Amino acid sequence: MAYKPTVLLLLAALLMTSVLGSRYYTAQEANAELFKEFKDEIKSLRTLWPGNDYCQYDGVTCDANGDVHINLRGRGLYGEMPEVDDDWGKYTSVVSIDLSDNVGLSDDLEEDWKHLTQLRVLNLSYTSFDDDIPDDWDEMSGLEELYLHNTAVCKSLPKWNGYKMRNLRILNLSNNNMYGSLRSEWGSFANLQTVDLSGNNFCGCVPSSWSSNSVLTNAVSGMSVASSSCFTDRCSQKSYCPKTPNFGGNGNGNNNNGGNNNGGNGNGNNNQIDASTALFFAEFKDEIKSLRTLWPGNDYCQYDGVTCDENGDVHINLRGRGLYGEMPEVDDDWGRYVRVVSIDLSDNVGLSDDLEEDWKYLTQLRVLNLSYTSFDDDIPDDWDEMSGLEELYLHNTAVCKSLPKWNGSKMPNLRILNLSNNNMYGSLRSEWGSFANLQTVDLSGNNFCGCVPSSWSSNSVLTNAVSGMSVTSATCSLDRCRNKGNCPKTPNFGGQSGGNNGGNNNNGGNNNNGNTAVNDVYTKLFFDEFKDEIRSLRALWTGSDYCQYDGVTCDENGDVYINLRSRGLTGKMPEVDDDWGRYVRVVSIDLSDNIGLYGDIEDDWEDLTNLRFLNLSHTSLRGEIPDDWKKMSGLEELYLHNTAVCKSLPKWPGYMMPNLRVVDLSNNNMYGSLRSEWGSFTNLQSLNLAGNNFCGCVPSSWRSSVALLNAVSGLPVESDNCLTNNLCTKKSTCPYTPNKGTVSTAAPSEVPTTVAPTKTPTTSTTSTTTTRAPVLTDDTSRFLNLLRGSVSGLADLWNAPDTDYCGWTGVSCPNSNEVVVSLSGRGLSGVLPLCTTPSWMVRR
Repeated sequence: MAYKPTVLLLLAALLMTSVLGSRYYTAQEANAELFKEFKDEIKSLRTLWPGNDYCQYDGVTCDANGDVHINLRGRGLYGEMPEVDDDWGKYTSVVSIDLSDNVGLSDDLEEDWKHLTQLRVLNLSYTSFDDDIPDDWDEMSGLEELYLHNTAVCKSLPKWNGYKMRNLRILNLSNNNMYGSLRSEWGSFANLQTVDLSGNNFCGCVPSSWSSNSVLTNAVSGMSVASSSCFTDRCSQKSYCPKTPNFGGNGNGNNNNGGNNNGGNGNGNNNQIDASTALFFAEFKDEIKSLRTLWPGNDYCQYDGVTCDENGDVHINLRGRGLYGEMPEVDDDWGRYVRVVSIDLSDNVGLSDDLEEDWKYLTQLRVLNLSYTSFDDDIPDDWDEMSGLEELYLHNTAVCKSLPKWNGSKMPNLRILNLSNNNMYGSLRSEWGSFANLQTVDLSGNNFCGCVPSSWSSNSVLTNAVSGMSVTSATCSLDRCRNKGNCPKTPNFGGQSGGNNGGNNNNGGNNNNGNTAVNDVYTKLFFDEFKDEIRSLRALWTGSDYCQYDGVTCDENGDVYINLRSRGLTGKMPEVDDDWGRYVRVVSIDLSDNIGLYGDIEDDWEDLTNLRFLNLSHTSLRGEIPDDWKKMSGLEELYLHNTAVCKSLPKWPGYMMPNLRVVDLSNNNMYGSLRSEWGSFTNLQSLNLAGNNFCGCVPSSWRSSVALLNAVSGLPVESDNCLTNNLCTKKSTCPYTPNKGTVSTAAPSEVPTTVAPTKTPTTSTTSTTTTRAPVLTDDTSRFLNLLRGSVSGLADLWNAPDTDYCGWTGVSCPNSNEVVVSLSGRGLSGVLPLCTTPSWMVRR
């Protein structure tokens, strides 16, 4: 069989690659790869290290010899060790790395760091790295000093051949979770000067190969392995390694070294900063992203909202901070050691999802306030293992189902319990009769059924808690409990909690902190959904008082107006839950001129029944207009022109939208026949359907409406031969490209007439496109905005709110048909947007 020349060339290239191996990297190229891996695994470094000039990075020093030193000690980092590729690892000129005092760094030690053969000093102490030390690290032939003390490292000593690590002088593996027999291979270390193995649990006897090495024998002096009875200390296999760092002691005095790396003994704070507590704070930052900025560094006693008292007890008060996220997880390895005694997360409606069962391990916790949040589902039965709990405020949330099966004898300190105004139901728990020290219980505002258990009869606090409820009536036995399958996700803010909710936490009570009358819980949820879908709003909208948000106005009636026109936003429409959508107080939304808004139009906005004005024009929203938007009974004006909206008109019966006066759907990608249902609109004053491709003829029901007839004047649907020349043919796909077509003329004004002039969205006085750029400009703008949302760092770099991208950093427009993007050396990372079906992306 004969091969074509091209095929032969390819085969030759493959053979050359297999023979010669990977390509050569310069030190600068290899270093750049390493720093990229760092930013991939430790996300906060993307902000700390902008651009590509690593010598300018915070915590990085490049000396006159071209050697690079990384010192990130005590930066409050969280993440994992970066990977090192064998292609470039050996070419790096990074000679010292200090990641110590970052308890948020966790998971296994990377075996592939063996390729960092130029590395001389490595400090990973006071981190949460765990599991075993890789055997292959003995290939780090340049290593002189290793500080890996006070971590969660466990298992036995690594099988290191001393001949391969001839430069190793200082080694500190103290205060870890290591066990097993000592390695005979270590007898081959010739240049060791200091070794610390204390604070571990080694077994067996000192190998004979160590006898001629005084540094090694000194390292185990006084340990059981050096005793005369060591041979009886048989090593038993351990199958489990705790994830908790061993901060039980300080590394010995020989560790304050490291040259430029400032290695050695903690930051002077480790006597106060408890490892397990630090892990708990790291979990907080993992689940509630905004805390990463609020809580920099590792010293949690210095965190905003955190207090440490003279006993070492820790108090967290994050009430009303506008937080969103979920409850942090607690590991059974370290939970019971956490020194946090009070936590107040109340009045943060953006905190949601299930209550974490594993908080049962916080046995030192005394006060917990989760009121006025969106936590839902049931209260875990296992929380009765929080034996230290004295006060629990879990009222006005979305918690539902029945009371937890708590054994009072396991919670002997519980005095105050408020579960009022939730969505709870079911029968009362007989187990609760065993609570001996309760002083205040509030169960009001729920829907319990059945009768009061007989075990409650001798407990006046419990009987007072249900006084007046149906469970105490003479007919309670007839109130059969029926299983409820679904729990609403909406917090029950229907009532105020009982008065005695203070405690030492100075919280509780009525958590309507003077703001809830204006800042409605359901409206808060809507704003949180906005921040969830449009990430840039997280920085623009801080705190929980949405009336203070940029672009948001609240009037004296409590109505809310959102104007985010031309903000360069990227993302999708926020979701609206049917549990709370109809209660949202937002009456006006203007998201126009944000071409980075994309995705389908949300069907569930139908529940925004208070909405009167909506402008989504000049965006990249696509798909069909939902039929169910007919339920937006309060809508008066809708501007949805110049978008990627397609398919036919929605099936909207006019009688369901009696207030609708102005509709602009011009210059979209719509097609299909006109809807006869629209003939029932009685108050419609202006309709624009120009710039679409409707087919068929005008329905007879439209003939009595001047506004409807004006909307189709001059269109093919009104021609005399519409039955024959304007036939409807089915279209199966919708283009992703916004239609930036001609002029939108039907709606003379896009300023909502439902609001006072000082509260109105500042939309233009006309809805024309005569001054807008040609199609190329809008297509390119949409692509650049997608790029802006996909690549980390571009949101800050390209922060212009309009579509004049020719003025953006790194973007130039040499002529009317070309755009040049040059972002080399900017230290960007992320995933490029897919360039598949959308014709505008392929074309431009």
